[in-house]
Amino acid sequence: MRQIEPKDLRKSDQILDVRSDEERREVSLQWPHYQVPLEDLNPKEFMEHSNVDKARPLYIICRTGHRAAIVAVEFEEAGYPNVVVVKGGMQRAIEQGIPVKYGS
Repeated sequence: MRQIEPKDLRKSDQILDVRSDEERREVSLQWPHYQVPLEDLNPKEFMEHSNVDKARPLYIICRTGHRAAIVAVEFEEAGYPNVVVVKGGMQRAIEQGIPVKYGS
C-alpha cells in the first residue's frame, strides 16, 4: 500500500477524509475533499457515485493513519488500487502545516 507524508499533499489532490462527523467538527482540512465516515463507506459505491477521477490517486486521511490503511485495502479489494494513505493522518498534517480549520 502506498503512503505519503501530509506535507506532500497538494490542494488539487483528491482527498477522502474517513473520520467521524464529530472528529471533522473539531478540525478539518481547508482544502476541497470528500468526507465519508469509515462506518458509512462502501468503496465501490463511492467510486461509482462521486466525481473522483479514477486515473488520479485518491488520498485517504483519518486521525492517525490506521483507519486510512483499512480503507485503502477495501478500495484495492473493490478493484480501485489507485489509493494512497496519508501517513500519520490529521495529527501529522497539522504538525506539517497543512491548512486546517477548527470548529464546525
